[in-house]
Amino acid sequence: MEPKLPKIRSVHMTNLYLSVPENLEKFLREFRQILKDNYQTITVEGEQRYTCGQAHTKLNPDWVPFKHLERYCLEQGLDDFEVRK
Repeated sequence: MEPKLPKIRSVHMTNLYLSVPENLEKFLREFRQILKDNYQTITVEGEQRYTCGQAHTKLNPDWVPFKHLERYCLEQGLDDFEVRK
């Protein structure tokens, strides 16, 4: 049995929720960890970075990180289109 997802906040309520610094920091920290867990590590000028292998642009609706963002937002009850901004 799949766990029940929380009710999705409206665009306005998502914006209000993420306008609280503690909520935004928690969201970004947890989402960064999701990306780290799902992408490969590369070294750029001696610094470790993570890559999905695609150019980073909000214009590409098939950008791989969006699928992780959508899933994470659903779990948190946030509107993923508002979070993409």
